[in-house]
Amino acid sequence: LGLEYSKKANEPVFETYRKLSKLLKLSELRVADASFAIHGKGYAGKHYFGLAVGYATPDNKTRWELPARMFLKPFWAKQTKFDKRKPAMRAAITETLPLNEFTEYCNINYSLLRRRNTKLIKILENATKLKVFSENENASELEILLQKDAKQSIIYRSDCDVRSKTDRELKKCFGVLAGSFGNLPAGEVFFTPKSIEGVAIGDVTIHIDKSYMLSEHKPLVVKFEEGKWRLIEAPIEVQKKIENEQKDVKKLIEMYEKSGAIPEEIIETYKRNLNSVGEFAINTNPKAKFSRYLIVNEKLANMVHIALGSGFEPETQTLYHWDFVIDVARQALTIIALMHNGSEIYISKNGKFLL
Repeated sequence: LGLEYSKKANEPVFETYRKLSKLLKLSELRVADASFAIHGKGYAGKHYFGLAVGYATPDNKTRWELPARMFLKPFWAKQTKFDKRKPAMRAAITETLPLNEFTEYCNINYSLLRRRNTKLIKILENATKLKVFSENENASELEILLQKDAKQSIIYRSDCDVRSKTDRELKKCFGVLAGSFGNLPAGEVFFTPKSIEGVAIGDVTIHIDKSYMLSEHKPLVVKFEEGKWRLIEAPIEVQKKIENEQKDVKKLIEMYEKSGAIPEEIIETYKRNLNSVGEFAINTNPKAKFSRYLIVNEKLANMVHIALGSGFEPETQTLYHWDFVIDVARQALTIIALMHNGSEIYISKNGKFLL
């Protein structure tokens, strides 16, 4: 299907494919208008055509490593700017989790969720930084920049509105036609920080190749300096998984570099962001309850989460995205937004959200 979608590219491999397509009548293949994916545990494997050749656009302006990304044209992908085709589909994802949890946490008032998210967005869009701290010991302490060199972080909301194929709001932000994307259960306001300093203590869940439970007694402790992260402490299973994943990511980048399957500019972006912070998010789902699964806990109101690795702006991409969740109530965290006009707005105080 990826070859069928790319067969107009003027390169020998695609010219050969065009003959095969005609012979076998493969032009009858169509990209689904809407896609829903359940991400299972473990690794998805390698897409060898994408690694060795890549999917060229008809005008050869860029290349994609995966058909699904090419069909969706996600707003955070650098290729989206150069691929002039409209998105072929919109998509939504979830993680493997019990059906009763999925239905309960998705059965919410989405208008109310959007209003809640919009209130947060209006604050964050007018803030220069967030300060996260606590009077308790062994709690997260962070300073998160939303503005640097007159550039403001773009604030997103997750309310799973994929009724239109393209995301009109993101077109205003990035000037590109990107496919609508949802993450179920819904409920978060998130952004890629311009920089982050301090220490975060993950005490709920982290997702690497699957969800791993964390706790007050077995936390993930991460140190941030100038937007880069360094692991201080983690349960042994999580630590080993992070180390192995980092090795795999570096090997994957080397394979792309050797084959030339994607543009050099994108490979350099992947390298530059190997130890970057991709996301800070405030969770807003009113029905979500504590779960074994990251995709639920990262939406659970009165918690926040941080992602190590790939971010949600084209210049912040790399080849992994590990979310971990922080229990605001247990750590009695205060979160203050420092506004452009010099005022302060409390988002939470001593572990309680105020909005």
